[in-house]
Amino acid sequence: MADRDAPPPRARRRAARQAHRLTRLARRRADGRRDRTRGPDPRRYRFGCADLRTSTTKGRVSVARSAKKQAATKAVQKPKQKRPSKTTWRLIDRTSTIAAGVIATQAAALVWRAATGQRPPSDDASRDPAMQTREAIAWAVLAGASAGVLKVVLNRQAVAYWVRSTGDLPPGFKNPRP
Repeated sequence: MADRDAPPPRARRRAARQAHRLTRLARRRADGRRDRTRGPDPRRYRFGCADLRTSTTKGRVSVARSAKKQAATKAVQKPKQKRPSKTTWRLIDRTSTIAAGVIATQAAALVWRAATGQRPPSDDASRDPAMQTREAIAWAVLAGASAGVLKVVLNRQAVAYWVRSTGDLPPGFKNPRP
């Protein structure tokens, strides 16, 4: 005959699940891991820092002492400054080159309109035999020279910005000889 004071089977299963869960959480806390289902361990943040956590499971104190030592050494060490990457320089360099090409095309067109009063020739028009050779050469010199000059100016500005920002020359550049 079943004992009248024994809980019903559903309550026994619930109690067994609860006990299993609590033992699993105790193991995780002893290992220094947090419970993912319930958020951070409140004992860990009681004093506002994670290094004061203790655990008495298996008669040992968890990482509280070593964490205090690590915190002390971190306070003494200077934070490492992240060095800008080669990719960042490549991005800046290519952006300045593209900007130089766009600005040079617009500047050359503006100068051409001011000098001749006509629209600048397009690629198709410069190949047209009806166009004078002198006019095609003048446009090519104007467009090419403005693109070259603007590329040099913008790249030098990019290098100056890099040196101001990081204190070093961009990757791939060598120090000038004295």
